[in-house]
Amino acid sequence: MIILEVSIVSDIDTEELKAYAPIVPYIQKHYGDKIQIKKQGKVAVAKCIWHQEDTASLTFFPNGTYKCFGCGEHGDIITFVQKMENATFQEACKMIGDNVGYDVVLEEPNPVFESYKDQLDNHTRRYWINLQQNGDAMRYLICERGISKEMIDLFRLGFTDSEEYKYRSDIGGISNKIVFPILEHKRRNPKCVGMAYRGLTNEKPKYINDPNQEGRENQRPELQGVFIKGNMLYGMPMSYSGIASFGHVILVEGYMDVISMHQAGFTNTVGAMGTSLTENQITEISKVTKNVLLFMDGDKAGENSMLRVIKDLYAQGLNVVICLLDNNMDPADLCKSLDFDNARIKTEMKSHMMQGIELVINHAVKKYESVVISERTKALRESMPIIDNVQDEAIKEMYKSLLYKRLDIK
Repeated sequence: MIILEVSIVSDIDTEELKAYAPIVPYIQKHYGDKIQIKKQGKVAVAKCIWHQEDTASLTFFPNGTYKCFGCGEHGDIITFVQKMENATFQEACKMIGDNVGYDVVLEEPNPVFESYKDQLDNHTRRYWINLQQNGDAMRYLICERGISKEMIDLFRLGFTDSEEYKYRSDIGGISNKIVFPILEHKRRNPKCVGMAYRGLTNEKPKYINDPNQEGRENQRPELQGVFIKGNMLYGMPMSYSGIASFGHVILVEGYMDVISMHQAGFTNTVGAMGTSLTENQITEISKVTKNVLLFMDGDKAGENSMLRVIKDLYAQGLNVVICLLDNNMDPADLCKSLDFDNARIKTEMKSHMMQGIELVINHAVKKYESVVISERTKALRESMPIIDNVQDEAIKEMYKSLLYKRLDIK
């Protein structure tokens, strides 16, 4: 996300902020229960919410402004939010930014954090050069994993030095590792806030996490808050435009999953960096879309993690579709097996898709269908709270009826 670094007394680049918050779509999404806007030629109109009227005199213009020809109220999206929320100019900018994936910072950035990010960026550039010069590492990424040079550059992949301890006193055991820089959620010029490291073989542990990740025992105290893994989604800076274009996000588990999906043209893919999903990660998703395609590993652990994540996503009001592959494949495996061919991958994914609630119902039915009716009610207690979070009332009732029918409960 773009960070507009401002203080309370400085100017905000409002034109850039407003470009990411078109006035009519923004109001329809966030104030649709209070104002009904209708298209009328090149403009849009609504009944004014600041005075009583029978005909629509509040007009929204293509240049992002509005004016009521009844009472004279006028302005842009920022003044509209100010009036609706009784907020200051800075508060309104912050609210808009939070809702569209822009991070409007109302204080100066932390100089310690920024210095550390710059250090990581310098390491990232060094790692990238190391990778270009290391035949084994390049063969692993290009030949074994099928990753293109374009993706290596886009995701800033690198390779640590054979004597990395000479350069990094803050972490040990990372020599000769593939490096996955984790970038802050900014749309332009995102800096590195953390890294993950992976060997060229499947040695354990497969991945080594950044030592300054929040919650690690050896984290430097002055860096608390610079990298909170539970607030981050891998690949988010590269995915903003794809999410906007496709209208949904594809959520996968791992680093290679994200990179492989992007290479196959699914540029709306981000990674949870594990099988769990935090409330803050869901919040980050909801800033840019309400529609999630959950695409996790096709093993038992993947299905179980999906069930947990589905519950959390529905609880936050998101719409969930899942893709659960057969044969223990993960998204990276699928992409490579189909030569990163977008059409073939899309066809294969569609054959394994279902609504998130359907997986919940299938799991509950499979677990309880062979027991007596009194025991089958446990399936209801497990599933109903999740179904109740479905926003569309008609769809919600349809799933309730389906669950009763599948459990043979009258």
